[in-house]
Amino acid sequence: MRAFTPKTPELLPGFLLAYIEAKQKDLLFLVKWSTTVQSINREELESFPIPLPPVEIQQNIISKVDKFQNAIEECKKERLLLVKSTQKKIENLILGTLSVEDL
Repeated sequence: MRAFTPKTPELLPGFLLAYIEAKQKDLLFLVKWSTTVQSINREELESFPIPLPPVEIQQNIISKVDKFQNAIEECKKERLLLVKSTQKKIENLILGTLSVEDL
């Protein structure tokens, strides 16, 4: 397990988190697999490039990422409600308590 701690106030933790999540696949290529444990070489991880836009731009990016993530969560909730509603309709169709004509 490795921890990321920004060593400069010019790198906002929220921006670092968003960047790491976006580059997750690239970071996984750094993982070394063995029969008992997986690891990431510290030097390789430290040399992984991290962009450093101005703090104001980082804050704007964090704000947009938060909005996107909130929209995704809302879509997941809507999907869950649709799945439950559809499953109930299917059950009622099968049980005969709902007719095809009523749909």
